Amino acid sequence: MENIIHYLTDLEQNNNREWFLSQKKERQIANEEFLELLQELILEIGKYEPSILHNEPKNLTF
Repeated sequence: MENIIHYLTDLEQNNNREWFLSQKKERQIANEEFLELLQELILEIGKYEPSILHNEPKNLTF
């Protein structure tokens, strides 16, 4: 979760195209961490609501 927070904090302070393009590696790391978080949430929620278990994190984001 640390990489997500760090990336979003930096994005808030540097919301411009030049910075965004220069942060591809950091963006990918944060995105992977976010997908892992979504998977954990799906599994936890799925304990109480099994209908959510068919979802794939990459299909829930854009």
